[in-house]
Amino acid sequence: MKELDDGYIIANGGLFKIDTTGNMLWEMGYGYSVTSAFQTTDRGYLITGQTSEFGATDAIMAKTDSLGQLL
Repeated sequence: MKELDDGYIIANGGLFKIDTTGNMLWEMGYGYSVTSAFQTTDRGYLITGQTSEFGATDAIMAKTDSLGQLL
């Protein structure tokens, strides 16, 4: 997904930030599978995903700062 700063964010198990030429800027893992991310007006991210424990699958929604750190 294209970002406000012309970089890109990729949600593929974790959260990955790349610049416009494809260089990795940072990556984050959260202990669950991130399936989508949307940039918020404060340049952070709203992420969704899922986790499976004890045979049950649960949906996850979390907010991060602009570096992918959970808030």
